Amino acid sequence: MKKILLLLIITTFSLSGLRSQTPLTEAVDFTCTDVHGHTWNLFELLDSGQYVCIDFFFCSCGPCQIAAPKINESYEYFGCNSGDVNYFAMDTGDDNAACILFDETYGVTYPTISGVEGGGTQVCNDYQIGAYPTVILIAPDRTILEQDIWPIPTAQTIIDALESHGLEQHDCPPPIGIAEPASSIARISSVYPNPVNELAHIEIYSEEVVNASLEVYNSLGIEVMESTNINLKEGINTIEFSVSNLSTGTYFIRIRNDAQLQDISRLSVIK
Repeated sequence: MKKILLLLIITTFSLSGLRSQTPLTEAVDFTCTDVHGHTWNLFELLDSGQYVCIDFFFCSCGPCQIAAPKINESYEYFGCNSGDVNYFAMDTGDDNAACILFDETYGVTYPTISGVEGGGTQVCNDYQIGAYPTVILIAPDRTILEQDIWPIPTAQTIIDALESHGLEQHDCPPPIGIAEPASSIARISSVYPNPVNELAHIEIYSEEVVNASLEVYNSLGIEVMESTNINLKEGINTIEFSVSNLSTGTYFIRIRNDAQLQDISRLSVIK
């Protein structure tokens, strides 16, 4: 009886450590469309010298929901697809609307390909994904360097895995549409603490008295906080605002007035 009990215990622990992953060692090409209408071809990205990190998931998957913000944090660490690695979320079984809701709920800002309209279900099948989430890394020579980065207790797990293959940290660029030239009249001289989890302080140097607005955007270029009117005096101005309603991620602060004087700075929020 004791031997049977011991065997059951060993079997339970062994099974709990098992983890399905892609059995492939070479990438399979795909052309898919993300939930915002952009079409991507894997081999074109690889042939351009880019690495590709794919997060295989589905919307009702509990572990996927927990892992998503951590994966997104690593995506921002490596430059929001502006560095040497491109991230994708590859869904199985869900449509665009469900994936967009997932992204908004769990803070995913890297391109998401739905299973239905985007073609993600077929890609998940081609890569023989048996457990979700599965995060893989593909090298430019089409070799699958990481068949399953798991578990993911923090973003650092993914960061360490990618850095072990020579990938380096890279700053996220401002979203298209808000990255305008810095003003010669007023500019952001400091943002602190950064990263921040509660109250952010911004120091703005102005060469003259001017009325302006303070705006906060997420990494997709969507304004996430109502703009605040500020009256800038000549010299250093210190503005503070709460980030309690913002989730973990990278944001961009912009100041401007009707004459389009402006400057932009990056703010990281951690919760």
